[in-house]
Amino acid sequence: RIALAVMLLVAVAAITRVPFFFGDALGEADAARLLQDALLWSKAGLRSEAFSGYRYYVSPAYVLLCRMALFAADHIHVSAVIILNLINLVVGIVAAVPLYLLGRRLLGETEGLIAGLLFVLMPTAWYASLYGFPSLLAVVCLLAAFAVFAAQADDGSWPLGRQVRTLGLIEGLLLLAVAFKGDAYLA
Repeated sequence: RIALAVMLLVAVAAITRVPFFFGDALGEADAARLLQDALLWSKAGLRSEAFSGYRYYVSPAYVLLCRMALFAADHIHVSAVIILNLINLVVGIVAAVPLYLLGRRLLGETEGLIAGLLFVLMPTAWYASLYGFPSLLAVVCLLAAFAVFAAQADDGSWPLGRQVRTLGLIEGLLLLAVAFKGDAYLA
């Protein structure tokens, strides 16, 4: 039953997103600025507040992801923008899965599925999945952390070693969310 719900969410998300994929178009000016910061860092070794202002501190993981996209783009001969947009497209397609799992744990099977479908069809989540930008990555990390926490809290009989590893995973996901987008905790 869980697998069927996950497949349904992924299918609806893919059907509503893939035809609108931005390709090599930048979605907004900040996306271009983050990519420019990574370009200056990777090509000229410049990582300065004079060029980037606050972006290295607000989205350090995303600037690093941009740098890795630039590296990959040089080797596979596609635009880094396409790589970043594709990453967000894939994340946008699977984003409802942790929300469904969290809703399923807290409210029930039907309510979790409804929450996932509403997220998939929400205009801001839809638009955010079409172009590379750190907000959606941060939100998915938060949702995954909450879903893991709900699973942990629901069953207190886990051995201590597993509880420690699970809490480490939760902490890592929360840290990654803030590293992708410094104000992710406001989501």
